[in-house]
Amino acid sequence: MSAPAASASSAAAATAAGSSPAPAPAPAPARASLASAPEAAPQAAASGSGGARRPPRLAQVPDTAEPPAGTPVPDPGRVVTGAEPATAPSPRAAAAAAGAADEATPSAHPSADDLASLTEAVSKDGSVRVPVSRGRLSAYAVDRPIGKGKFSTVFRARRIEDGSLVALKRIRIFDALDERSRDKCLREIGLVRRVTHRHIVAFHEAFIDEDPSQPGALTLILVFEFAQAGDLKRQLRKARERRARFDERVVWKYFAQVTAAVSCLHQQRIMHRDLKPANIFLSLDGTVKVGDLGLGRFLSEQSLEAHSKVGTPLYMAPEVLKGVGYGPPSDVWSLGCILYELAMLRSPFKEEGLSLYQLFQKIALGKFPEVSSVYSATLRRVVAAALAAVLVLGAS
Repeated sequence: MSAPAASASSAAAATAAGSSPAPAPAPAPARASLASAPEAAPQAAASGSGGARRPPRLAQVPDTAEPPAGTPVPDPGRVVTGAEPATAPSPRAAAAAAGAADEATPSAHPSADDLASLTEAVSKDGSVRVPVSRGRLSAYAVDRPIGKGKFSTVFRARRIEDGSLVALKRIRIFDALDERSRDKCLREIGLVRRVTHRHIVAFHEAFIDEDPSQPGALTLILVFEFAQAGDLKRQLRKARERRARFDERVVWKYFAQVTAAVSCLHQQRIMHRDLKPANIFLSLDGTVKVGDLGLGRFLSEQSLEAHSKVGTPLYMAPEVLKGVGYGPPSDVWSLGCILYELAMLRSPFKEEGLSLYQLFQKIALGKFPEVSSVYSATLRRVVAAALAAVLVLGAS
């Protein structure tokens, strides 16, 4: 390990332990998985309802502020042989990454007769089975839509049996998706079923029922826990409108809960692959919940890396854009983007008038404005460690 890398590793260890870090450590050259990080959510930083309903007022934060005890901090000390400086992807690679890589052209839809006799949908590997339960949707009083994708709509709904609020995701898997995309939807169910954590949006059930908007058609229904305070993207927008930043204690409170959720995923060999403020939800008491595992990927013992270009460009790691194999450290890059945005209320790589290719160049080279000095040296160091622009190229 080189001297700068050793220095960065020591600084990260000091941060995790809660001790005072050495002054001005060298930036870390790589990101690591959170698989070994503690899952405990911060308690010392809790502040009643926190910033769940509205961002805190502008206030000075002393430079001595530290992340709460138990916060999983990205470990920058993993130096891998074969790493090389990041380079910007070619225009063709940029265009490919920008496209909807996982959206297939609808084709080969089941016939009306097939749907009429369907009793369940089964993933290709047989690991996920979703029953056709005609009339099951009537167990929910469906309210207004709260989110919409190309092939899906999320509704606020109330379970009639107990009156509890839920988020009901309706996906047109039969009339709008081809076989490959339908299988991806079923795999999403497999992922959310296997993960249970206090900072991950809880999954309730999945079933197939008649589509209320298309008589005779069937649709996939996923039912999740409902986050009444909306998503983090909404909270950041409100803070920008009020020109008020988050207090550092609130930044650490949110970040620690998100990293606890990602640590849980990594321990189960699952990459989220689409971490961003719009996929981070808040309850009224300020509890943070990571959701939307639609692009999640399970890594078996035999597959240690993924290669497909998925995610949201502003939060995609350089190795994802480059098209080389990537793993859980790519989620850590996204965490660094989120921590930066919590502090600065903007993405580290967002810039007016920037073309998509220029955006990819900035990301690949790790160029972004520094975090304001109003925040602690520890916070700035964690951002730098998570956004270390180094590609790990197929090393073991």
